[in-house]
Amino acid sequence: MAPTVSVVIATYNFERFLARAIDSALGQDYPIEALEVIVVDDGSTDGTPELMKAYEGRVKYIRKENGGHLSTFDRGIGEATGDVIDVSYLDTTLWEFGGEYLSTDHPSGRLIKFPNGLVLTSTVYNYSWPLFPYIWNEIKLHIAYDSDLEWVAEVMNEVAHEILGEQMMSRVRTYRELLAKTPVDHLEVREQPAVFFRVSDNTWLEAIVRYLVEPKQAGRIKTRLLQELLGRLNAEPERALFPKSNMR
Repeated sequence: MAPTVSVVIATYNFERFLARAIDSALGQDYPIEALEVIVVDDGSTDGTPELMKAYEGRVKYIRKENGGHLSTFDRGIGEATGDVIDVSYLDTTLWEFGGEYLSTDHPSGRLIKFPNGLVLTSTVYNYSWPLFPYIWNEIKLHIAYDSDLEWVAEVMNEVAHEILGEQMMSRVRTYRELLAKTPVDHLEVREQPAVFFRVSDNTWLEAIVRYLVEPKQAGRIKTRLLQELLGRLNAEPERALFPKSNMR
């Protein structure tokens, strides 16, 4: 028989994030009959009590006078009956902007979690968030200023759409819904791969295509895109002018 695990969630005015924390605890791959989830409310003044009504019978809800997070943890541990106790104070979760895969301050799709034991010393990148298990990625090509930029953008868009298909549209719809629940405002997110140009540090332009991809498929998708892009662009060298030999 699996040992009983008690998950203690301490909260104060975290109504906005509390359901996510509870659902994460309840959704663990562990026998539900051996899982005890306890929410200790340190006198929240928001809608936490009303929210908790939806979890009656599944979560033990304790409301106390405000006394700080240490007293809240202590109360939760005191109420726990499990052989193993996991204490959570609503993981600090951030959306990553930019990152190693993007060249601009665009949300990458990755979540950064700061575990209690690693706060401000290390970051944890979450590539498997059930609601959005994708990241934004880019391919950059150097081309000459006198290339046919309109045609190059058209080819890059066509190739990306052919390979990524309708999948990206559904992913972006989910992405928009999640962004709407964050403080990120006024961000335009296209449903199709985006192509844009940027002046590089050398004498060439950067032709960039940005798209959504599953992390585990990122390398394979990038290879397919590059092969198809270079094949079509090189087929008309007078319209897509690439660096050559010592001109690179």
